[in-house]
Amino acid sequence: SARPFEVRVPPAIAEFEPRSGPVGTELAIRGQGFAAVPGQNRVTLAGVSAQVLAASPTTLRVRIPQAASGPLVV
Repeated sequence: SARPFEVRVPPAIAEFEPRSGPVGTELAIRGQGFAAVPGQNRVTLAGVSAQVLAASPTTLRVRIPQAASGPLVV
């Protein structure tokens, strides 16, 4: 290709903490393949978009949105 391209690692979640908390709690998601710019990441919890507060290639910090209680799919 004449245009530059970048090979990225597929995003993968290894762990997150805290394991529970009320709406508004800051959640750390650790793994790999995240973008270093917060706006280039999209996180949903139970299908509801979560605000990405900070980002690095291995950690995302998000705020838990208003969603159904119980186990959530990230």
